Amino acid sequence: MSSYLRDLRYPDFHYLFLGQSASAVGDQAVVVSLGLFITQLTGSPTDLGLVLAAQTLPLVVLILFGGVWADRLPRHRIMIVTDWLRAALHGTLAIRIFAGAVLIWELLLILARPMQDVVFALGAPVGVVIALAFGTGCGSSLLMI
Repeated sequence: MSSYLRDLRYPDFHYLFLGQSASAVGDQAVVVSLGLFITQLTGSPTDLGLVLAAQTLPLVVLILFGGVWADRLPRHRIMIVTDWLRAALHGTLAIRIFAGAVLIWELLLILARPMQDVVFALGAPVGVVIALAFGTGCGSSLLMI
């Protein structure tokens, strides 16, 4: 059995791995689906670029501050709160899209907010994985997350 699969037998690491995997897949699905939605809605490359920039700029601007805060606050709580906030905002956005009541400026505001959460959550999983790896002896698992 591979050491990667063997490390999944630890419940804490197993849940962390599944949660982070689901979060990563969901975040990327949002990017792809919004790109397709905006292209269908407006057909404007400018609108698509603005929405993608609204997702990227907070990440670039706030990443250093987020790392500092992630080191000072409880990592587990940061990860859970930021994932729930992103899920709520993406759910709100989905409801607005299905209702046919979404405008480009609303997309810009809603999408900029989750990236701020991602910035604060970036450092948290690294610290949690390191603590789990050294606490359970599954050091090779650092590469999985």
